[in-house]
Order: sequence, then C-alpha cells, then structure tokens
Amino acid sequence: MTRTADVVIVGGGCMGASVAFHLTQLGITNVVLVERDTQLGTGSTGRNAGGVRHQFSHDANIRLSLESIAVLERFQDYTGFPADLHQDGYLFLLSTPESVETFRRNVALQRSHGVNVDWLSPADAATTKLFSTRPGPLPTMPRALWSERSCPAGKRRNKRKPARARALG
Repeated sequence: MTRTADVVIVGGGCMGASVAFHLTQLGITNVVLVERDTQLGTGSTGRNAGGVRHQFSHDANIRLSLESIAVLERFQDYTGFPADLHQDGYLFLLSTPESVETFRRNVALQRSHGVNVDWLSPADAATTKLFSTRPGPLPTMPRALWSERSCPAGKRRNKRKPARARALG
C-alpha cells in the first residue's frame, strides 16, 4: 500500500469527488480521497434536495450554473456513469411587490445569459403543466409568478451518483 500522496482530499461528497476526478483529468493521479462513511456521497451531498437551476441574482452564479448543468448533461460521456438528471422545471411564488421587482431584474439578467425563463401570471400558472400531476385544487396564487419551465436549469438529480462516478472514473 502506498503511504504518500501528492494530494489528499478529505470528504467524498460531490465537491471532494469532483476535485479528485478533475485532478486525475489533469494528469495528477497520485490522489487519495478520504471519506469517513462507508459510501461516497452520503453526508451533506446525499441529504440535500438535489435541485440545480440558473435562477440566480449574480452574474457569476448564473455563468457557473450554466457550465455546471452542461457538465451534468454530458456526465455519462465524461465518467461512463449516468447522473440521473431530470428536467422538471422550477417555479417561484412571489407575494410582495418588492419580491416581484427583484425577480423581474433577475429575469432580465438571466435572459442576458441566454437562460430561458418565463414570467407567469397567477392565471398562467394555474394552467401550466408544472401542476398537472398535483391532485386537488390549486393553492391560492400570489400576485405574480416567476417560472422557468423549459429551461435546462430546472432539474433535479440523484445526488450520490455523480460523487461515486467521479471517484470511480
């Protein structure tokens, strides 16, 4: 057993596994990934909701999300393992004029990056397919809705698969 490494990474969640994967892609192969649990991706990575999106209010976060989601879409090509990514959409409900104004500015910023976002009225939201599988009557709708229906950012993913695949890849 080797007793030294050029790089030791503590934590086998999505960040640690990603760093290990990318280092090996750069040719740094003497890398050790240390995880306290018996499986990778079972700490905070495995306990989050797994949603990924583009709806941010800062330019850098939007650019980072565009690249991150593009990587998840091509994840199997990179690693040989699926990321289990699903395009479901995101819907934000707004109830104050301040929130509406903030989100309108955010929508303009996101669109300037090519993000496909829709602004929905409460009436539009009531007929959108985002609610098509919800049983019973819709909740009372707020004054305005901001929806990202057909955007690649409105996704959820299996949180553990990418961490494990990057470590194995």
